[in-house]
Amino acid sequence: MQVRIVVVVCCALGVTLAYPYGAPVGSCLAMFPTGHAVDQQTSAPPFQIQVSQATYNPNDVINVTLHTLASDLYKYWEGVLLQARRVAGNMDEPIGTWTIMANDTNDLKTLNCSGINNSAVTHNVEKHYVTKVVQWTAPPQAQGHVKFRATFVKNKVTFWVNVMSATVQDPTAEPITDNGKNGASSTRVIYGDVFVLATLCTLLKRML
Repeated sequence: MQVRIVVVVCCALGVTLAYPYGAPVGSCLAMFPTGHAVDQQTSAPPFQIQVSQATYNPNDVINVTLHTLASDLYKYWEGVLLQARRVAGNMDEPIGTWTIMANDTNDLKTLNCSGINNSAVTHNVEKHYVTKVVQWTAPPQAQGHVKFRATFVKNKVTFWVNVMSATVQDPTAEPITDNGKNGASSTRVIYGDVFVLATLCTLLKRML
């Protein structure tokens, strides 16, 4: 009986978080959970990041919602690491600062990544999370378009890296389309297709 109890306890410990009280600073750059010793999941993440606005100006405050999708198997997460990153240029540096809602200070906390105070959000205790809202404050200077990027950890052997929000656009930067391509380039492709179609029509008329 004692042997069985030890086995059960060891198995239970094996699926808990490697860092139950928040991601370490060493995870900031790659946003890959350290101490898990397994590969990330390659399936579509059962979690989503939603933002309260599609564009930002300096010092804007944006609500960022982390929540699970409808799924019986992955209906919660236990650990998270969240940052804002540029979509071009220096994409390794966290952008802006974070504020934890007053009623969530026991569950979440900020992390100082790349020497920048409050530049990331992580869990503060190991528990089941379904939905959390945090606030991101844009820097005082324009930084280009940004995306919110997160790592969601279900347990020590199940986690998703590089889960991203929609692009939050900087109005002072060159616009981009939803698929991440430069808007001007997309327009030129459309015009190019129209030009080819018009040329074919002209040739057909000459042949008739």
